[in-house]
Amino acid sequence: MMSCACAAAQRAPEALHPPRFEDYPSERKVGPKAALQLRRGTPPWEFRTVIRYGYQSTPVNFAGHYVVLDWGCGSPCQQWALIDADTGVPYLLPVETMGEASFRPDSRLFETDPASCSGLQCNEHSALYVIEKGDYTAYYVWDGHSLVEIYDTWDELEKLHGPVPVMETSAPPAAPAQK
Repeated sequence: MMSCACAAAQRAPEALHPPRFEDYPSERKVGPKAALQLRRGTPPWEFRTVIRYGYQSTPVNFAGHYVVLDWGCGSPCQQWALIDADTGVPYLLPVETMGEASFRPDSRLFETDPASCSGLQCNEHSALYVIEKGDYTAYYVWDGHSLVEIYDTWDELEKLHGPVPVMETSAPPAAPAQK
């Protein structure tokens, strides 16, 4: 059975300080990985080549028995997936990053710098500029089925830079109806 962790992600209440990997321990798996379970028509199928190659060539690197993979989705942008090495089931993660993510094989914590306005041209006063400089980080915990956001540095970011304008986009005008 395939899953997309995208729809299940929810925001948790803010913690008082950035979480640490040690706060979310996970026992590491020892042994062979299960066969990859890619199925046509599921979200991971669209990325089957990178998922298949990455799963074969990457050891367990997250939350005890998962393989985390990333691939480019534009410049600068990375998309993420993880595969349960016990079952071979891939999950697409609900985050895109501008630079990187941090994670460990012995922890369920996943730390990112999410792309809040990816695809937009932003100036030095925009959220994208601040995120690209590495001032914004979000922290998630894997609950076995999805990533749950538990903390972000947005408040600290606004203390450093003042209110950060987020660019709004408007859809292009609709084409006239054809008669």
